[in-house]
Amino acid sequence: MANLTSYAGKVLRSARDSIRGASLSGNAVAGYLSAAKRVLFYSPLEKLFHSQKYLSIVLEKDAASACVIKMSSSGSKIVSKNTFGDTYPSPEELVSFLNLIVGGTSASALKTILNVPKEWWVIKTAEFPVIAMNNISAAIAFQIPDLTPFSTADVYYDFEIIKREDGKLYTVIYAVKRQMAEPYLKALAGGGFKVSSMVLSPASLMNLLGQVPAMPDNIILVNLRRTHVELVAAERGITTAVYTVKGGVGDVVKAIGGIGAADTAVVVNCPNTDVSTDINTDTLQELKAALPTCQDFKELLPALNDAIGYEYFTAAAAVFADAGKKTKGMNMLSLGETQKKSLPIALTIILSVIFVVLFTLSLYIPIWNDEKAVADIDKQIKALKPEFERLTALQKDTKKIDGDLSVLNSMMAKRVLMMELIRELTLTLPQDTWLARLVATEKDVNLEGYAVNASALIGMLENSKSFKDAGTTSTTFKDARMGKERFQIKAALKE
Repeated sequence: MANLTSYAGKVLRSARDSIRGASLSGNAVAGYLSAAKRVLFYSPLEKLFHSQKYLSIVLEKDAASACVIKMSSSGSKIVSKNTFGDTYPSPEELVSFLNLIVGGTSASALKTILNVPKEWWVIKTAEFPVIAMNNISAAIAFQIPDLTPFSTADVYYDFEIIKREDGKLYTVIYAVKRQMAEPYLKALAGGGFKVSSMVLSPASLMNLLGQVPAMPDNIILVNLRRTHVELVAAERGITTAVYTVKGGVGDVVKAIGGIGAADTAVVVNCPNTDVSTDINTDTLQELKAALPTCQDFKELLPALNDAIGYEYFTAAAAVFADAGKKTKGMNMLSLGETQKKSLPIALTIILSVIFVVLFTLSLYIPIWNDEKAVADIDKQIKALKPEFERLTALQKDTKKIDGDLSVLNSMMAKRVLMMELIRELTLTLPQDTWLARLVATEKDVNLEGYAVNASALIGMLENSKSFKDAGTTSTTFKDARMGKERFQIKAALKE
């Protein structure tokens, strides 16, 4: 009770300082309202007694698992867990499987997380001008058709910002095919399991590794699956790519060397039992011999390994990431929108008791001694409220206009670049050359079409004022129907 009183006293003193320092400006009003909100929405028992049961479902190509975990202020507890066969079940089988796991627990009382397999999703990195930050969700949605084989309406998606550098936002975009996920979402909803978040299994494991002390920002996680090896790359703790490697330890080491920087940590997630693949039970030891700095996932998290085991690492990681997040976490169902946690509402009776106690402790709360001064400030605040609301509305309108302008400027820049490229190609390529496909980015162009002499086109592009480093990307062959050579050429854009 003493700690609780001390904390509430600090909150009230912060409110007093905001009131006394208020002036006739919009910032002063905002400061007063912020301090008042901290007092009115303070819930002293929220963290002490709150608990939540999670149902975490993991679908993988070679396995499926689920577990119920209870999270509370005192820690976590595995309520139940189980695995399903050697592959992931059908939607109907999954619901039946989950009913066995939850037992008598009501499905509506569980916060359900769905970890989807690699075959369902794609990961792409993208750059945006930093001005797009004000409307980044709309910019991401606009770019999805260009970055993935799908339209925005065909996927569930989310994104994370890796860094801001040189006036740019470096982001990673995650997209899940709706046609794969929706049968499971509908079946789960029909069975009473409403999925609150859909995440990627590798990203969940990366979040768990991020909680290990002294773990660097750049990590490669080596997941040893039954049929293949999965390499998960993370930059600044954010999953940026997932690669599949088949073969022996040498192939894995070679792949790691191709994607990892010198300061990248390598962590191996290895089953407790043998796996039916080209990689044998000595894989971890062989990797340690080839990569002396690599670490064992289970050794980094020994307590978790003892409590839950390898098969449920991903399920537990998704729960810990959701329960511990302070800002927006990954959720494909959010469609890139930032979801803010609602403020906890204070218990009226508890607050009343706290205020009565604090009023008796004049040494701790000399706030309301001058009632006239507080009344004057209240009048000033009420007088400024219409102006404050007007300024707030103008600020929202300004942000919206800035976001729309940034998206429009980005679109116009791309159109101007495309028109310049088409004009240059028209002047450079011979009249008897046909283009069947043109793909242009900020760095290069890919041309596909027909020409009498396709090899001559490379020299023409090299000698043009806009293109360099031209070369074929596939074998050139004679098309009998067109009577010309079919070509695919890629050329970089000159600075």
